[in-house]
Amino acid sequence: MINKIKTATIIGIKGNYVEVEVVISNGIPSFTIVGLVDATVKEAKERVRGAIINSGFRYPNRRITMNLSPADIRKNGTHFDLPLAISLLRSSQQISGYQNLIDEYAFIGELSLSGEIKPVSGILPMVMCLHEVGIKKVFVPWGNRMEASLVKGIQVFAAKDLGEIVNHLEQKKKIEPVKNEYNFDRKIDFELDYDQVRGQEAAKRAISIAAAGSHGLLMVGSPSSGKTMLSKRIPSILPPMEYQEIIESTNIYSILGKLSESEPYIAKRPFRNPHYSISRAGLIGGGSYPKPGEVSLANKGVLFIDELAELKRDAIEALRVPLEEKKVNIVRNGVTVTFPADFLFIAGSNLCPCGYYSDPYHPCTCTPREVANYMKKISGPIMERIDLHIKLNTLKYEEFKSSKGKSSSEMREEIFKAREIQKERYKYYDVNVNADLDEKLIDKFCTIDSGGEKLLKLAFEKNIITPRTYSKTLKISRTIADMEGSFAIKQEHVAEALQYRSNLSEYN
Repeated sequence: MINKIKTATIIGIKGNYVEVEVVISNGIPSFTIVGLVDATVKEAKERVRGAIINSGFRYPNRRITMNLSPADIRKNGTHFDLPLAISLLRSSQQISGYQNLIDEYAFIGELSLSGEIKPVSGILPMVMCLHEVGIKKVFVPWGNRMEASLVKGIQVFAAKDLGEIVNHLEQKKKIEPVKNEYNFDRKIDFELDYDQVRGQEAAKRAISIAAAGSHGLLMVGSPSSGKTMLSKRIPSILPPMEYQEIIESTNIYSILGKLSESEPYIAKRPFRNPHYSISRAGLIGGGSYPKPGEVSLANKGVLFIDELAELKRDAIEALRVPLEEKKVNIVRNGVTVTFPADFLFIAGSNLCPCGYYSDPYHPCTCTPREVANYMKKISGPIMERIDLHIKLNTLKYEEFKSSKGKSSSEMREEIFKAREIQKERYKYYDVNVNADLDEKLIDKFCTIDSGGEKLLKLAFEKNIITPRTYSKTLKISRTIADMEGSFAIKQEHVAEALQYRSNLSEYN
């Protein structure tokens, strides 16, 4: 008789249902695992053998054949240890009399040689997958219990060792399902607040517009002008994450093993700040078994890259697709894996190699050629994909000592109002924010008055904006109008939007 045990595997960031089939027959003792498995699964044989023996059970010294189906998807990971062990114990009739009970469960977990069940990466997407195929109960490692319980509609049972699971299945000592007591609506406190920033009110305004419409932002300026300080506070003004956003972001962190028992899910919008030396694969993802990169770790949050001009050329160009499509496709072994990459892009850059070009307090040591070539490292297509461009000036003493400007709570109120307007406006369309509007929706929703139209025409004729940046300017104007509660885009909204585009001509 062929016994089947339910489990799952990971491809990209999605779980895939897998069944473990086992046959124990007479013949020379052996243990064979088939089903397009990699080395980590094949190594499970020794871990499973040790776990079974050291948990007080009998290891079947016969010919063992296991198949992980479906055979057309590649399987890797140590989380197959537990279902393999359960299938062996079941087939050797060491969990007897409760065959139907076992069929109600799926099993995920790595085993140590002592029989201890260790936490694994990717629990959340695997449990989600099992729920989607109709499974009602799942056993997971004790250390993964909080993460697994995020999935609604499936009972999660957690165990510390193999013996606990067998005792539960034989109804000797029952394990209670994990309770999901998460409160996703609780208030989140931020250590960093914009009321800690003195001066730079113009930069705060640009950041508010960027956050309100999810527009990309490039800040240029000399070292210590405040680019990083301003960027790190952006999560404090963004809307709280909704349940589906929490699950999507947590999925990504789950498969990379970046969650912990104390922090089993992503509660705050991510803020990622990779170093400019990062590789293309580190930025957008890659590997023989594709893993997400920084653009996906920033999903539903903020990706801040300082010194953008210092980023490797292939890494800079790789940003084109995620900035445009909000996702990344990676092809390996004929399989395409898609990772989400829906982030607010914030970049910082100096204007020259030494950093002090146009700084009134520090002399620039670069040659005119070096200054002219520096910002050209960032290609035109990338520049055009970043909606807002601002220059940060070094603060004067009087500005530094001036009273505090807007706080995060004040900025957040303005941004939330604009976001709610967009949410209502686009509720019947496949967009959520102004930055995502296509040409058809721009024509429909970016109503502009005659004064604004004249101003746009003048900017176009003077080559301040191009056909591509024309649409960008309209979307920025739409966001500014939303922040002021205006249905129509007025001349003053266009004028402000143009100042964030005209800066581009100064340094590119």
